[in-house]
Amino acid sequence: LRSVAAALILLFLLKSLLFFKGIQLINLPSFTKLYFILYLCALEIIPLLIAVSGLYAVNNTLSLNL
Repeated sequence: LRSVAAALILLFLLKSLLFFKGIQLINLPSFTKLYFILYLCALEIIPLLIAVSGLYAVNNTLSLNL
């Protein structure tokens, strides 16, 4: 139980750090919105989509074997 809580706290701190790093990209002089969108796609959205699609495939595989 303690390791789960520690992992959740560490995950929250990591995601916060990544988000604040992305906020710093807004202060760039040119193409600020493009940089921020590319940053979010590279570090936040694409890994989430990969994880969801992987879980969906595992769920389909397990439900077919039952």
